Amino acid sequence: MNFLKPTIFVLTFLLSAVFFTSQAQAATRTISDAGGNWSAAGTWVEGAVPTLVDDIVATATSGNLTCDYSACLGNTFDMTNYVGTLTWNNSSRIDLAGNIFKLVSGMTTVVGGYGSLRTRGVVVPDFAGQDMAGLTLDVAGGTTTLGADVSLYKIQVNSSYSVATFNTNNYNISVSDTITGASGSINLGSSTLTLSRTSVGDYTWGFIGTLDAGTSLIKSTSTSKFLATSSQTYYDLEFTDPAFLLYGGNISCHNFTWATATAKTNSLSLPGNITVSNMITFAGNSAINRLFVTSNTLGSARTITAANVSVINADFRDIIGAGAGSWDLSAISGGSGDAGGNSGITFTTGAPQYWKHGASASDNWSTIGNWFLATNGGGGAGRVPLPQDDVVFDANSFAATGKTVVADMPRLGKSISWTGATNSPTFSLTSTPNTLYGSLTLISGMTFGQSQHLTFEGRGSYSLTSAGKVFMTGVANVNISMIGGILTLQDNFDSSAGNGRTLILNNGTFDANNFNVSCNNFSSSNSNTRSILMGSGIWTMGNAYQSSSPWNLQTITNLNLNAETSTLKIEDFTSATQTVEFGGLVYNNVTLNTGDCATTIAGSNTFNNLTINAPKTVKFTSGTTQTINGLFTATGTSGNLITINSSTPGTSATLKKTNGIVAGNYLSLQDIAATGGAAWYAGANSANVSGNTGWSFSNPPGIFYSVGQSASDLKTGTPTVTIASGAATFSAAQTGNIGVGDRVTYGQIDITTFADQGGGTTRLTTSAAHGFSQYDYITISGTTNYNGIYQITNVSDATNLDITKTYVAEAGGAAKFVGNIAYISSKTSTSVWNLINPRGGVPTDRAAAQTVVSIKHEYTSLSAAVTGAVDANHLNTTDLVTGNYQLNFPCYYDSAADTTAVTVTGYTTGASNFIKIYTPNNTTNEANFSQRHNGKWDDDRYALSGGSLNTLTIQQSYTKIMGLQVTSSSTAWTTIVFGPDYDYVEFDSCISKNTGTGYAIQLYGTDGSSVKNSIFYGSSASRVVALRFGGSVQNVFYNNTVYGSGGSENGIYTEGYSPLIKNCIVQNTGGSAYASSFDSASNYNISDDSSNTGGAQDQIETIVSFADAANKDFHLSPNDTAA
Repeated sequence: MNFLKPTIFVLTFLLSAVFFTSQAQAATRTISDAGGNWSAAGTWVEGAVPTLVDDIVATATSGNLTCDYSACLGNTFDMTNYVGTLTWNNSSRIDLAGNIFKLVSGMTTVVGGYGSLRTRGVVVPDFAGQDMAGLTLDVAGGTTTLGADVSLYKIQVNSSYSVATFNTNNYNISVSDTITGASGSINLGSSTLTLSRTSVGDYTWGFIGTLDAGTSLIKSTSTSKFLATSSQTYYDLEFTDPAFLLYGGNISCHNFTWATATAKTNSLSLPGNITVSNMITFAGNSAINRLFVTSNTLGSARTITAANVSVINADFRDIIGAGAGSWDLSAISGGSGDAGGNSGITFTTGAPQYWKHGASASDNWSTIGNWFLATNGGGGAGRVPLPQDDVVFDANSFAATGKTVVADMPRLGKSISWTGATNSPTFSLTSTPNTLYGSLTLISGMTFGQSQHLTFEGRGSYSLTSAGKVFMTGVANVNISMIGGILTLQDNFDSSAGNGRTLILNNGTFDANNFNVSCNNFSSSNSNTRSILMGSGIWTMGNAYQSSSPWNLQTITNLNLNAETSTLKIEDFTSATQTVEFGGLVYNNVTLNTGDCATTIAGSNTFNNLTINAPKTVKFTSGTTQTINGLFTATGTSGNLITINSSTPGTSATLKKTNGIVAGNYLSLQDIAATGGAAWYAGANSANVSGNTGWSFSNPPGIFYSVGQSASDLKTGTPTVTIASGAATFSAAQTGNIGVGDRVTYGQIDITTFADQGGGTTRLTTSAAHGFSQYDYITISGTTNYNGIYQITNVSDATNLDITKTYVAEAGGAAKFVGNIAYISSKTSTSVWNLINPRGGVPTDRAAAQTVVSIKHEYTSLSAAVTGAVDANHLNTTDLVTGNYQLNFPCYYDSAADTTAVTVTGYTTGASNFIKIYTPNNTTNEANFSQRHNGKWDDDRYALSGGSLNTLTIQQSYTKIMGLQVTSSSTAWTTIVFGPDYDYVEFDSCISKNTGTGYAIQLYGTDGSSVKNSIFYGSSASRVVALRFGGSVQNVFYNNTVYGSGGSENGIYTEGYSPLIKNCIVQNTGGSAYASSFDSASNYNISDDSSNTGGAQDQIETIVSFADAANKDFHLSPNDTAA
């Protein structure tokens, strides 16, 4: 056991060393007579700066001490006998670990900005009545207990070093900034805590630790924020500042009082429910300076549960009244206002309030004496309207001109109507932001001015009648915040004047009701439930003052956008850039108008028609896709380019259109991928900067489907073909009767299998690499179920491709083929022909020689072409406008006349999207042989013969007939008929003969049509040419020859209107050459009888010499002198 003795000795020595060393480190630090900065060793008598273990004292002769940095450390701080000055520099801190902080009355304290005292131990700070109003008390550990009333700048309670507790010990405290902390405890006892922070930048009460409220009173008298937490239960709360804000969550307390001062904007915005065990008091200052009690989230109700309820001069929104207290507020002083979304509360009954203007030029809305319960001051005294009161301005409201009503109340009432008001009053929304809870009806005979925000908050179906008035000047917005409600326009809405105004949809439905909407900016970027019904009107964003996002739907959660048939125009902006947030939604027509501002389109969006007007720079966000279902229009001019780029150089954006032709020009394109199956033509004057795919930098040629009597293969020899940018080079000259519109089939390969891909898609597998690309057009032949023309939707690999067709079981085989097809669009030489696909696009390049399978006319009759061009093998639509197509039917003579009558009808056409039926006559760039007559009927040129029917009937506006020969043997029908009721038909360089008794041509009920440079003969009907029932746009008949049969027929007969006739010759008619009435501008016409068109230069009774009239050669004879 002797070994224990040295061991015990060593342990005793070590413990003694540790203990006595620690005690030796603690010391007293005395402020020297010279005093100075805390951080200077010379400030202290002992010559050392205090640490957390040192006790700090002073003598009667100690000099001034300045806490000059954030770590003025000590154990205790006892200023007994001190008469000097203690100063906290800005942001400096005294940090004590011990249990004494003692000031004395004979000393002076100066607390600089953000000076603080940190306590870590069990301490009762003795401030000795010193001015601590600038001091922050930082309780970082232990328990700090007050010993007297005190005014402080700030209190912080955080368990930074140990569990921190602040105990008021029933003393009263005034805090001018905030009480904050995330941990620790505060015990308030019976204290009154007065909060007087005057800024909303931080919380005056932001403590979220443990609270023992005792029987305390927390009251705030200034503008600030109170952070309520569900974990804290308060005793009495009292708030009296009109701009004080509640944050956080639910509140539980004994009494809750909100009593407001003299301000019309007094409001209590509740972040959660309030539960009051005794009395809740809402006290508005007056019937004008009212208290507004509301949820802080529109549409999310807050419940107030109270044992007793006291309310005067208050309005409520989204509040549920609950508890044992009475929520019958119908007869309270000043009335109770129902601003929507409330339940459990009985409000003052709504009543119409009628305005009767006083003697002054300008009266405020808040003038109680101007409101009555009936018109013209009748019905007794009214009140300043409550949110449930309708407001009426009528014929008795203004006895004289020059009267202004200033809307100085934040809540104006329910529906406001100026209908019937006289003497041109002024409605001024220039005093305070205004809210109404119903409809607004303005009138034309008034002046309207708005420089404050105007909010619609009705929760039913209401309307807005602007009567031509412009909303928003200054910085004012119009807000639609109608939970479950609808605001429907009754006329055009305009808020485009001035600088930076926004129409904002926060909640509810905005229904444009087919009227126009004009504003600088429109915004509905939030997650509330809302709908936009755009109608058929024009929405115009901006007047060069809009914000950088004139259309902002960046957040579309819970948004329903129905573009209907509207047009949305984005005007230019004065800044260099703007971003349009379409929100990835579907729009009808959108136009980006001309200007210097670079417009970025965000998101992947869908448009019916998208138009960009020059000059303009548009950037599509890289990686996004804009889908155009209708027309994409972007055509600049020389010196006024349209620049279209992706937002990030080198990373493309995509434009997608499934069909039709895109025809641009004067574009500058960079990193734009054109895709989807449409034909994308940038135009011959456009710049291919870099990174573009899918574009052809040329002009679109149109659509060509040929007509000829032969169904045979017309190719010469057994050629191969290579294709580059649509130019097809044949290994052998193609010298047959071919030309524009003929189909070329090439690159044919065997199909080995057909497979079901689901969703209406069939996959073809070929016997070898096929060389096809996505969106190529192919023809399938030799099958039972798949013969026809298709567009490839997907190429998965070198031997597999997909088409849109519901799978039908079929075996592959060597006699089942798939090959490329294209159509001749122009001729360069007999060896080089330019090709397009069936819908006008450029075929995929084929660098390797492909075998040409055939070259054929597409149709064997014009009738088949007109009806067949719209099928799935060709255009797959009757709408030429949406597809931006120009549909051409070149007609060829192979062996005989085309003997099937034709009716052109059923298409949607336009001035730029017409149908052209013609005979090619240009052997340089159209066809190998001219198919057109030379001015005399030629049986070896294309001719259309209808037998005993109307041979050619045009019941389609915007149709062109050029170079045709048309004949009929009808006795009751007409060779050529325009109409009825189809317009802008052109008939040029044609020959029409009727060998029966029908008309040669009849125009019936057509507008804007023309017949030129043509010959009509052979008819023995009552008239050769009948021009009947034209409309408001003049029809013209120029440079035509009419030759009768010598019977009793009239030459040119008009009925129901007066067409314009010029430079025409009528001969050999037994009736009148010109019958009925003609436009007064008609002139230079010749007849062989006494009839004329009324022109001063008309020639009557003039016989014209033709080359050979007997053989129907109506060229003028070289010997003719009459014409």
